Amino acid sequence: MQVAKVTNTAYQNTQPKTSKIDKKVLAASLIGAGLTTGAVLYKAAKGGNFQLSKFHYSDKQLILIGAGSVLGGLIGGSISDKENMKYKYKEGLHQFFGNILAPIGVLTVSEKILDATKVLTKVKQPYSTIIKSAATIGSLVLGMHLGNSLVSKFTDKLFHEKDNHKIKIEDYSVHTDDLCMAISHIGKGSLISRIAVHCLPFAFLLSGYKTGAAKPEEK
Repeated sequence: MQVAKVTNTAYQNTQPKTSKIDKKVLAASLIGAGLTTGAVLYKAAKGGNFQLSKFHYSDKQLILIGAGSVLGGLIGGSISDKENMKYKYKEGLHQFFGNILAPIGVLTVSEKILDATKVLTKVKQPYSTIIKSAATIGSLVLGMHLGNSLVSKFTDKLFHEKDNHKIKIEDYSVHTDDLCMAISHIGKGSLISRIAVHCLPFAFLLSGYKTGAAKPEEK
């Protein structure tokens, strides 16, 4: 007797390596990030004394751009793949709250603690830079894990199924937004910081694309 193959379609945050790029999702994510970035820069320019080369995005502006990209990816995903919207909603929650909002939030708290304790002014170079770098990267990693963990618990109850979203070692390589954020916070005003700052809107495209391209993974 032939036994039918049973597939596990539990939600995963990774996609098969053989999957093709969804042009509709990519375009929608680009439009979402582009529109919000344009709005941020336009508002800053209206304030006067605006110099793009010296502009530094605030945390609120980064959250807005990230939200625009995720929303754009979600819209693009609804156009190209309506059948898997549940997985796209889940991925969107993980991308926005777990990979954007939570890391930025933890990083902001960390910076305020460093400023309040004046630790960086009490130590000499290069130790102050090492402390700032460790605090920045550590905050982003902590925020990412904490945020995704909370989102998983929320989606478990919301969708009444186990959320198997897990962060693996190789997942860090795709969190370009976090890496750029770390660089931009470590050395504000430096050349590498200015370059990283202007990469941030493009880096958030990854969050939007992963949202719109999310599908159940067969095992």
